[in-house]
Amino acid sequence: MIIYPAIDLLDGACVRLKQGDFAAKTEYDTDPAAVAARFRAAGAGWLHMVDLTGAKAGTPMQAELVAKTAQSVDMRVQVGGGIRAAEHVAAILDVGVDRVIIGTLAIQKPATVAALLRDRGADKICIALDVFVDGDGTTNVATNAWSEASGKTLDDVIAPFLEAGLKHILVTDIDRDGMEQGPNEALYTKIVADYPHLDVQASGGVRNLNDVQRLAALGAAGVITGRALYEGTLDLADAVRIGGEG
Repeated sequence: MIIYPAIDLLDGACVRLKQGDFAAKTEYDTDPAAVAARFRAAGAGWLHMVDLTGAKAGTPMQAELVAKTAQSVDMRVQVGGGIRAAEHVAAILDVGVDRVIIGTLAIQKPATVAALLRDRGADKICIALDVFVDGDGTTNVATNAWSEASGKTLDDVIAPFLEAGLKHILVTDIDRDGMEQGPNEALYTKIVADYPHLDVQASGGVRNLNDVQRLAALGAAGVITGRALYEGTLDLADAVRIGGEG
């Protein structure tokens, strides 16, 4: 299992939000390259970056900073935030980023994303599914920086991409994100069982090493963690050892 330490960039600073609320932000650092270097020193082999300013604007807004940070560290990097067109994907991959995270575009223009999967290869594209989970387990996918309901379930969104070779999905339980309440294990258990051929990245609520261990046990291929690292409740080096990737 891969541990993806997260850098969320808002107006140049490393921040974390609570449940995607831009008004509920905590700023941790103003030097993302230094943060990335610390993550690498702890043994992480991958870096997860999100352009929150771009996600809010609907177009990449911090491309230069993202590229500079990605190029400053010997890590593989996946990047999302404001990716709403095929040319955005091309621009990010062209600066040496290893994988692009696509959310809203996958919902609004599935044919475009299916073509990107075929043209770029499954390892270059990760579909991001940010969901509100109903009491009966129904997954309602949000869009546009989590500000709107798409009217689609997780299964609805995934379906058009399976024949195109989809491999990577990143699923965030919005209610858990940034809340340090623990991950939604029932959600990830079901997704892993329903889509055993997909690499599922779990995001939202990871607090400590125990959470990482439980996600590994249920078959998650990756774990996104941010606030727990910044707050010191999770030691990245320990998490990497659990994940077995460095």
